Amino acid sequence: MGTRAEVNLLEIVSEYTSLIRRGNEWAGLCPFHEEKTPSFFVNPDKGFYHCYGCSRGGDLISFLREKRGLSYPEAARLSGKEVISRDKQPDMTKVEAREQILAQFHQWEQSRIDQITELREEIEIAEIAFWSTTRAPEVWTEDECNYWREYLNDLYNQYEITLEENLTFAVDEEAAWKEWRSEQEGNE
Repeated sequence: MGTRAEVNLLEIVSEYTSLIRRGNEWAGLCPFHEEKTPSFFVNPDKGFYHCYGCSRGGDLISFLREKRGLSYPEAARLSGKEVISRDKQPDMTKVEAREQILAQFHQWEQSRIDQITELREEIEIAEIAFWSTTRAPEVWTEDECNYWREYLNDLYNQYEITLEENLTFAVDEEAAWKEWRSEQEGNE
């Protein structure tokens, strides 16, 4: 471990929990709390993780900090990402800073939209499977019928929590954004 190419989120998380591929993501039991049904998802392409059970989420650095008790610089070094101290950062104009913040927000927002879309698709598949258990009960065992019913209920709960988190974040983010803009306009 040491360089960015050598270390990835999926490898590190796999040290703490078993993961199973589900589409573009990997799912497993959350390493932060006890649970019986997998609610922890890792998206290695986007470099983030999220648990619908305890609402923990973040990137490789935040995972290393929480699970291993590392400081930010230690976790960044371990993950292979370069750490730049504040005094070494180049000065940005207000326009560049604003553009950088907007770009980061839009990237985060798109990842949330993708997460909701993938969850909707998974719900559609589970609904079809559950529907087929009710239409052809002679083909399915009682355990299989119960599995799909519980799985669908879990997906509905995850979807509801995700939507609620996004709406709460949107309201908080809008207020913070308006406050930041008014401060910036006051400084000009």
